[in-house]
Amino acid sequence: MAANEKKDMVTEKKFFEKSAVELAQQLLGKIIRREFEENGEKFYINGRITETEAYCSKEIDSVCHDHPTQHKKGGTIYYHRIWGWDSFDIVANKENVGEGVLIRHIDGYRTMHDATVAFDIEKVDGSYLLDTESKICLVNDKAEVEYVCSTRKLGEKADKEAKEKPWRFVVTKITLATTNHESVDKSKDNQ
Repeated sequence: MAANEKKDMVTEKKFFEKSAVELAQQLLGKIIRREFEENGEKFYINGRITETEAYCSKEIDSVCHDHPTQHKKGGTIYYHRIWGWDSFDIVANKENVGEGVLIRHIDGYRTMHDATVAFDIEKVDGSYLLDTESKICLVNDKAEVEYVCSTRKLGEKADKEAKEKPWRFVVTKITLATTNHESVDKSKDNQ
């Protein structure tokens, strides 16, 4: 891993120790990076987070699945199946609060099943913190992100109040910074 890649890693606890709603918005545009090793050579797979859903504690969010791993330290990544689909969440807030952010889409992957297989996340089982010591981390390449807030989470089987909480976030435009300080517009309108 190049020196600047390590510098751009999101490692501060306070980044993750916030409400799931706030973290869901701040994860948009960040890059999930997974380290692999084959024949003694390291290589990395990257994917940009482009859609998230916040799940707050069970007391205020009736559709929060309250997975035991959701009570670990903020920044813990874990795999689970929901509605028959492979998924993974990143724990939000402090330990024992029980909040998380469902990663709904990673750019470059057709489904979250494809992403969980590529990143080998189904084997994570709540054991990885997104930090410099893990084989999986979060990277901030300083991309500027515009997003919309949905009026409801997808796939919810919940009461009307839970469905109306605007806790699903979707990237609409990403502007990447380049080394010569020009920006590159990656919105769908300019492709």
